[in-house]
Amino acid sequence: MPQSIGSAATAVAALVAIAALIVSIWAGRRVARKREFELLLERIDREAAKRGDAI
Repeated sequence: MPQSIGSAATAVAALVAIAALIVSIWAGRRVARKREFELLLERIDREAAKRGDAI
C-alpha cells in the first residue's frame, strides 16, 4: 500500500510540474506578444508624429 501511495504522489508531482511548465510557456508568449504590440503602437505614434510635423 505505501508503495502505491508513493507512485501516485510521484505521478501527481510530474503532472503538476508539466502543468506549471505549460502555464509558464503560455505566460511568456503572452508577455512577448504584448510587448510586440506595444512596440508597434510606439512605432505608429512616431510615424504619425513625423507626418504631423511635415504637414
